[in-house]
Amino acid sequence: MSDILDRRVDELTADELRQVLAASPSVIYACRPIGDYRPVFFSRNVQDLTGYDASHILGLEGFWTHFLHPDDAPRVMGHLASVVKNGQVKNGGTAVLEYRLRRKDGASLWVRDEMRHVPGTGGAPDKIVGSWLDITDHKRAEEASLRPETRYRYLFEGANDSIFIVDPENGRFLDVNENAGRRLGYSQEELLDMGVADIVLPEYTGFSRRKLHETITTGSARFDFVHRRKDGSPMPVEISARMIDCGGKKVIESSVRDITARKRAEEEAFRATEDAEYANRAKSDILANVSHELRTPLNAIIGFSATIEHEVFGALDNQWYEEYITIIRQSGEHLLELVNDVLDVSAIEAGKVDLVEGVFNISRVVESAIQLVEDRARRGGVKLINKIGKNPSCLYADERRVKQILLNLLSNAIKFTPREGSVSVNAITGGDGSLAITVADTGIGMDDKGITKAMTRFGQVSDQRNGRGEGAGLGLPLVLDLVQAHGGTLELNSAPDLGTIVTVRFPAEKVEAGPCS
Repeated sequence: MSDILDRRVDELTADELRQVLAASPSVIYACRPIGDYRPVFFSRNVQDLTGYDASHILGLEGFWTHFLHPDDAPRVMGHLASVVKNGQVKNGGTAVLEYRLRRKDGASLWVRDEMRHVPGTGGAPDKIVGSWLDITDHKRAEEASLRPETRYRYLFEGANDSIFIVDPENGRFLDVNENAGRRLGYSQEELLDMGVADIVLPEYTGFSRRKLHETITTGSARFDFVHRRKDGSPMPVEISARMIDCGGKKVIESSVRDITARKRAEEEAFRATEDAEYANRAKSDILANVSHELRTPLNAIIGFSATIEHEVFGALDNQWYEEYITIIRQSGEHLLELVNDVLDVSAIEAGKVDLVEGVFNISRVVESAIQLVEDRARRGGVKLINKIGKNPSCLYADERRVKQILLNLLSNAIKFTPREGSVSVNAITGGDGSLAITVADTGIGMDDKGITKAMTRFGQVSDQRNGRGEGAGLGLPLVLDLVQAHGGTLELNSAPDLGTIVTVRFPAEKVEAGPCS
């Protein structure tokens, strides 16, 4: 293919070749890479580019100095010398330069110059052949894009948010970007014939005026609002408005973000919260009603069974009846404890637990709790050990709730401790001033999985000796809630067949110095 092209070029007459070169968008030139790089050829279209006839330019001494823009001359001449010296235009390589030329009328134009080395043949000297392509328009466009007003317009139209330029005197739109019209359903031209009042729902008119006044008087405003689309539908928006100077005139620049999705998510979250709160209230009401209905008969069962058990009105004269009545009383007490625990957990979940705090001696509360579970421990063959003694430590807490914590921990320990085992209670003041109350047992213990289950509401840990669990699984979770309500912590350490140690720690600010009752 190249051979065919070469033959066709060779077949062209000199005049035909000049016409082909003149029709090119680029000016073709040739110069010698010696001395001052005097040109030896120019295509005819050089006159269209520079205003000079080719014959005038050829052979002109100081050609480059004459035609180069003064600001570009040192750079171009230095580059020419460098590329020739270093061989960068030899062996078919191309050097590309962009610089300014001076036209005959004194105007400047930008050209892109691509030079190539052409070795001489048949004794002819080497030449540098180049082409000038007019890139003036391109350079002007580049310069325009760097101007502040052009950059602002680019950002204005490319912004993701809708942007309105508003006349503060009458609220009319002076300018809007494309997004403003697209989101509201109008064209930009339509919006430019409108004002703020035209895109405001009637019920928001007063609020809109107040925010417009706020922006003018304070210089800026940020608020949520509702715009009206062309079809009349509402569009929740977040508006950030500020006063700016535009050609000596103060205007309002308003950046508007569509927050429809965010508002929808907020509404869904609000409804979900309302539903959850309603369900909680309904659950609390049901539990309160059920507890009332349960407590009344349970108190009667417990009271009458205790009267019969103690033979207040005479002997039963039958050991089986005595045993049955004891079981009835114990079952009633167990059910009553269960009802109380469920109500307490429900109240905690609803945030309705109010602590009645005061100062009291921890030793007295521990002794009282031990007395309440002594009978249960005795029946189970479990030894209770009070290691606190006359501990002078005083707590500022809800005494009834602290007693409830101890009763739950002691009851759990007794339940899972076999006969001949023991349960001990101790209280130790730490170096940081906190008070740690421990309940330790020699019972069946738990593995890590069992501990996790025991600390979960309604998670029943089975007695590994018989595979059965007792209670509703609320004891330890309820204790944890009550401890945390006092700002304390709970730690549970246990291992199978090695027993369990529960440590309840009250912070230093809950520990009182000095005598207490």
